[in-house]
Amino acid sequence: MNSERWQTQAEEELSAFLQAHGAPERVEVLVCDCNGVFRGKWFPGGDLKKLVLAGTNFPLSLLFGDLTCETPAALLQPPMAGDPDGVFHYVLGSLRAIPWREVSSAQVQLSHISGPDLDPRHLLEAIVQRVDFKGHVAFEGEFVLEPHPSILAGGQVYSHQALEEAEPFINRLYKLAEQQGVELTSVLPEYGNGQFEVNLRHRSSALQAADEYMLAKRVIKAAAFEFGKSASFMALPGNAAEGNGCHIHISFLDDDAQNVLADDRAVQAAAKGLLDTVGDCMALLAPQANSYRRLSLGSSFYAASATWGENHRGVMLRIPKSDVDHRRFEFRLAGADVNPYLLGAYVIAAMSAGLTLGGKPKEEKILEGKNLTTGGELPMRWLAAIDNLDRSEFARAQFGDDFVSTYVRMKRAEEQKFHSLVTNMDTAWASNVV
Repeated sequence: MNSERWQTQAEEELSAFLQAHGAPERVEVLVCDCNGVFRGKWFPGGDLKKLVLAGTNFPLSLLFGDLTCETPAALLQPPMAGDPDGVFHYVLGSLRAIPWREVSSAQVQLSHISGPDLDPRHLLEAIVQRVDFKGHVAFEGEFVLEPHPSILAGGQVYSHQALEEAEPFINRLYKLAEQQGVELTSVLPEYGNGQFEVNLRHRSSALQAADEYMLAKRVIKAAAFEFGKSASFMALPGNAAEGNGCHIHISFLDDDAQNVLADDRAVQAAAKGLLDTVGDCMALLAPQANSYRRLSLGSSFYAASATWGENHRGVMLRIPKSDVDHRRFEFRLAGADVNPYLLGAYVIAAMSAGLTLGGKPKEEKILEGKNLTTGGELPMRWLAAIDNLDRSEFARAQFGDDFVSTYVRMKRAEEQKFHSLVTNMDTAWASNVV
């Protein structure tokens, strides 16, 4: 979109918001960092027009802070030497009222779109514009509602009783999601106690789908807070817990709006693109130490190896049951701690690369009802995944040297920090030392 059209649409959105809601007392600015966490500031309501039409400055390091909100010193080298500011611009369509605040509040999402390409949202946008096909995308994510004093013992998947116990929270969740313009197609209980899954509507824009998934997480946390609870998106929220996943459903449409994956050869080529490169990009898909605890846990419902198959939930890359014209992929590897923009960017880039190169996966396709076979090995330790990303020609070609090098520096610093901490396990094990 050219700057003139962008300016016109931003002005129209601002005018429509003010007519519907009046001037807010406060504006909350949201910037999605590489860990999939909204960062930002609260501004006086009078700054809304400036924020929408001109944006504001933030340090580029905001995009790479660790989960303790610290900026690793290793980041502050080119292109971020001296911790420079960048101009973060308004994301069209992101201006919304916040119904759960005590004072009238608006929220806007901003993204960094100039200079070094470091913003995960802009990275997805650039890949979407570069590939030859249009992704039709939906996200579904799992979370644990805590505390959850359910009377149910063991698994609760698809339990109406579990839904009834959580009905006030679920009702509020649907209401807030509707007010935020996020369409939830379903909420269901998953296997873990207090574990739920939310499914979002398929979108013809991968950016819109990722934006709505980020907003859905924000709404889930807000609804939980109102009931004195918290919503955890940890990949493995407890030693005895089921893992929380984030699945992306995707099909590709050509210029005639026909489903590319209706062709068996395209399915094989796109699958090969994903299966051949997933080991390179695990550090994007499993971004934290806890991510690998979920993958190492082992499950009948997701694979920690490069596998694919039809109507089989045990594989990494599933082809759900459907007619040929509606065929799609469901990529099931990532945990709920993934950044949806980076997940979308990887899946679209890998599928597109596969379609360009052609060929068939070396891995056996697993048919429905058949036993799972072992696929290509993936790095099951955090540091090994970071090393793979660092030396990946595929990742650097798709996401750029600046982004990959900076992301790797951030993750190396996080990994070092994580393993330098003395935990309760250190103390427990040390007590057994003679």
